[in-house]
Amino acid sequence: MPTSQSQKKEAIAQAAEQELASLAARGVRIEFSPTGVSADTVVQKLCIEAREEGRACSVVSSDGTIQAVVMGKGVTRISSRMLVDEIKQIDNDVHEAEEAPQIKMTLGSRLSPDALAKLKALRGR
Repeated sequence: MPTSQSQKKEAIAQAAEQELASLAARGVRIEFSPTGVSADTVVQKLCIEAREEGRACSVVSSDGTIQAVVMGKGVTRISSRMLVDEIKQIDNDVHEAEEAPQIKMTLGSRLSPDALAKLKALRGR
């Protein structure tokens, strides 16, 4: 049975609403700029509000104007490319950690065989 265009739009809208709710539960807020107001203005306003309230604020943008404005407000900023590179590095680090053999790091495993033998001899006294 073919699905109508309006049913497809409704399904997409419901999926988007569920995703937004999921993001909100994880502390992510999506904010759209009102009609006639640039997104840059909204970003600047949100950063200023956060800093005035004593909250940490970070902005990811490759837009030079946004970077300059938010840096002047004491906001941490990072370019989009740098964020992607950092995420890739974290993914690589996690992958390497998962692949590494699980070695129990005890004092005995870190001592040289000579030092370990001396300690065993002392314990036997």
